[in-house]
Amino acid sequence: MKKAIYAIVALATVAAAGIAYAMPSYGRSYEYYDAEGTQIGGAEFNCSGHWFYWGDTSGTKVLVETYACF
Repeated sequence: MKKAIYAIVALATVAAAGIAYAMPSYGRSYEYYDAEGTQIGGAEFNCSGHWFYWGDTSGTKVLVETYACF
């Protein structure tokens, strides 16, 4: 029984470390522009470590904002 408790505590510790490691330090948002300078899309890398895209992302990517993740 004591070994099972140690195993559960060790697994929980590893899982918590994995979640903390996966969180990026900064989130970023981008805008995409075509050759004429018109915004055609955008993207965001959020604090959960996921990318979200909208519109057309084949143009020039410009960093718009960087924000700290807590």
